Amino acid sequence: MKQEKIDIFDTKYNKIGTATREEAHKKGLWHHTFHCWIINTKNKSILFQYASKSQQDFKFFLTPSTAGHIQSGEDIKAGIFREIKEEIGEKIKENELISKKYIVREDTFKSYVDKEFVNVFFIKKEKLLTDYNLDKREVKGLFEIKIEDGIALFSGEKKILKINGLGLNKNNYEKKELKINLKNFVPQPKNYYLNIFKIANELSKKND
Repeated sequence: MKQEKIDIFDTKYNKIGTATREEAHKKGLWHHTFHCWIINTKNKSILFQYASKSQQDFKFFLTPSTAGHIQSGEDIKAGIFREIKEEIGEKIKENELISKKYIVREDTFKSYVDKEFVNVFFIKKEKLLTDYNLDKREVKGLFEIKIEDGIALFSGEKKILKINGLGLNKNNYEKKELKINLKNFVPQPKNYYLNIFKIANELSKKND
């Protein structure tokens, strides 16, 4: 099976070549990805995925609403549209995407080194979790965290949250409650999640 190619960059985010995703992680090559955060403006919350067992990374962590690698030569927004359609069955229009530039992320794990320019986007929706057509191969669950609770957790005001969502039980998604703390989130640069919740808070106010 032919391995997917991704673009490789220097430390200034200038493209310098291509490589497979496996090679980029093995050699610690800079590449770009995206995080797209879905805000439920109706109940003032952010959607988080609960990673599937079929994924090799972060099997039991909360991850962004949708996230992924950008294929070689692919427009960033096109990559976002592709992943969102694949993961949660949602067709997004370009004018729905709210860009917040990018962050630099560098992590070393047991089996690889991950160096990423993460392009951050937001989308505002007023949909129930049950309205999304989730891919059972990739999405183990989809949960909502209230914006005010997220700010309280990542600012240290709260230590534990109870969140509600959908969890995959065999072949069906069922309502589920989780008790979470800071350790249940995929590691990101310092204050990343706090800033995400603060931005979401400002964006949600524009609907009031």
